Amino acid sequence: MKLFKLIKYDLKNGIIQKLYLYAVTLIMAFAITLAFRMLTEVYNPTITNLLFYLFGGKEPINKELDNAFIFPIVWLIIYILGAYVTLEYPFDNMVGHGLSVIVRIKKRSFWWLSKCIYTISGTLLYFAMWYLGTVMVSLISGVEISSSYSEEVNAKYIGIEFIKQLSDSDVIMTTLILPVLTGIAFNMLMLCMELFLDRLYCFWIIVFYIFAATYFKAPFLIGNFAMMKKSIFAIEDGYPLMMEIIIETIVIVTCIAIGLIRIEKYDILSKEN
Repeated sequence: MKLFKLIKYDLKNGIIQKLYLYAVTLIMAFAITLAFRMLTEVYNPTITNLLFYLFGGKEPINKELDNAFIFPIVWLIIYILGAYVTLEYPFDNMVGHGLSVIVRIKKRSFWWLSKCIYTISGTLLYFAMWYLGTVMVSLISGVEISSSYSEEVNAKYIGIEFIKQLSDSDVIMTTLILPVLTGIAFNMLMLCMELFLDRLYCFWIIVFYIFAATYFKAPFLIGNFAMMKKSIFAIEDGYPLMMEIIIETIVIVTCIAIGLIRIEKYDILSKEN
């Protein structure tokens, strides 16, 4: 079985047969975004404001202020649910018919590459549901679909006050590219860890890693890169966009490379027990 056929098999069994998970995601995206739109109905937010709300995250902790720490619930929902959606399939596929597929293809590297493509594709589809839900709310409520944004909505309802203006390309980078790239990096990390640890442990490690990004600011916590409140446009010591992209790309490529090495020594038969 060639790599293309294996990819087709994984997309069919890992995504198409679990479309209900993506449907649930779309409903959640629509409901959460609509609730925010209703909250700001006396103003004129744009779709960019709605995306800032979804990917606002949490500003860095100010030790000089004795404020209670409030978790960015919406941001956490997006990334933890994204990890859960792609969690189940890859290694469940190592039993039954899935195991016979591995035996037939003979190249374990094909199996691993196919699972990486499944994880990336599933993550892309997952985020597409969030964006689709946002577009749907915008269309039915008269929100302008534009890269412009209302500073008043940002300050009053999201808690973001930009120190520099965002260009059209900056908006695309911070609301579309970096959030999705971060999701892919999270899920590839989890997939790679599953070659070494039990799946449940991997999920909770990723959940902890995601939570850590809401509290701490550090370049090794890639969740920071998907938060508008920690972006270079919101704080003086924010990370450059290109640096964020390079780091996340390195994470993804490294996970793929480690998996290619590990899968050759991986005890597949133990999954049958």
